[in-house]
Amino acid sequence: MTDDELEKATASRELTWLLTTLTDTLQSVRTGLQECLTLLDPSGPSSTLALSSSRSEALKGIIHRSGSSITRGDIQLKLYGLPYSRGGYKLCLAGADKAATGDAEELVLEQLVDVRNCVVTSLDLVGGLGSRGNEKKKEGGGTHVPGDAANVLRRLRELKENVGAAKAALKGQSAHRLWPYYGADPKIFDPPLPQSLAFDLYISEAAIVVEVRSIEHIPDASDPSSSKGAFSAVQSLGTSISSPFGFRERFAAAVGFSGHPGYHETQAGVGEVFDYQGERVKVKDSVKVESQDPSLMAVWAKLGGVEHVLSGAVKSLEVVMTAAGIKC
Repeated sequence: MTDDELEKATASRELTWLLTTLTDTLQSVRTGLQECLTLLDPSGPSSTLALSSSRSEALKGIIHRSGSSITRGDIQLKLYGLPYSRGGYKLCLAGADKAATGDAEELVLEQLVDVRNCVVTSLDLVGGLGSRGNEKKKEGGGTHVPGDAANVLRRLRELKENVGAAKAALKGQSAHRLWPYYGADPKIFDPPLPQSLAFDLYISEAAIVVEVRSIEHIPDASDPSSSKGAFSAVQSLGTSISSPFGFRERFAAAVGFSGHPGYHETQAGVGEVFDYQGERVKVKDSVKVESQDPSLMAVWAKLGGVEHVLSGAVKSLEVVMTAAGIKC
């Protein structure tokens, strides 16, 4: 037997051993995925999260998450452009009860729906791989077939891809689901969200993020029925182009004042004009608040662990199959 043949025979025996021990790896993966599913299930642990802007009172409140839905929420806002109200402008999420009767819309976190779907698909893939391994054991197969190894590797790659997709969904929202391309349905609130506010709630690095903007609708300059007319629209656009701040904000900056009432740490986009829900709008004020969700942090960590285990299994199979002369 030549050295090359000896090396391939050794790699072949190692491949057989890897495929035999894969059952333990899959059991570890299955356990991690099932724990994730429990944490994501509506019947599992829910989260009550406090919301608070750190350097101002621009946003204060509490939200309650169960499964992939925000079932309850009370938020108080102090943003420039909102009507004055003692204690702040109040937003109340309609809740699951009114959504069930059709009186309101439920706030569903699409990212968590995606995560759960990926986890369920991953568990199905683990089940398929496990059943093939058990069949081989019952047959008493002490040797592998190249086609079986290639199929196992393909399934493991698919499994790793699904777990990676679940983890990515918890890391951040897709751009097309964020401002200004997307805004929450006004009917998720009771009473409905006014047109002067744009509300976003999404997940970033397993934390719940709330973004609220007070906006001003800019009349269409080409619309003769507009009472403000073209001059008003051009004036509004000119202000936003020449400076990201209005006169009041520019004056405050010149004298060293920190900002207008309701000033806070997040001012991205203030004074700019955007296309939002088919209209031109100017952002008068904005606030962004993050709140860590312990359950989602746990899911993110478990998915990271599962992904690491699968990466090791895939890499080991690729190395040994290549040494055994089997196409990966």
